[in-house]
Amino acid sequence: SAAGIISDPARTEVWRKSPGFEEDVALVKELYDLKMTHFDGILGDILNLFGDEELKKNTIVLFIGDHGEALMDHGILGHSVNVYEEMIRYPMLVKFPDGESAAGRLVGQINHEAMTDLVTKIISGRVSAENFAEEASKLSSEYLLSRNCNDTIQSVRYKSEWKLIKNA
Repeated sequence: SAAGIISDPARTEVWRKSPGFEEDVALVKELYDLKMTHFDGILGDILNLFGDEELKKNTIVLFIGDHGEALMDHGILGHSVNVYEEMIRYPMLVKFPDGESAAGRLVGQINHEAMTDLVTKIISGRVSAENFAEEASKLSSEYLLSRNCNDTIQSVRYKSEWKLIKNA
């Protein structure tokens, strides 16, 4: 089963050596892309629910993912099993009142505490579509702590350089 492949390195290695491995990985990536496309449609439907003009003027919509997904990066399929870059980066979409949206890629590392501060500033009106990128860039943190969901891997990142603390 896929769950066995995700959680058991020995099974992953057997799968990697199988004749259909490359096709399997391509299919997994295609299915993930389809899932994201489906989510985009659902998101559009949700944003279109705001047909009420008064609601549009007074509503902020935030979508924040909890972590990324490994699609055989570093030989890993799934999520929550490591703290590689693709696991700790996550998507965020902000729709401000009157349909304004904030887009862009935040380059600096931001911890969850700083993200909470950013969301608080958005809700309080201190961050708008116009100053979102500038305000978000101020939240960059020198330190970033990471752990996987099983708490078997813990690491710290200082100025974008990793240091493994625990790997049980």
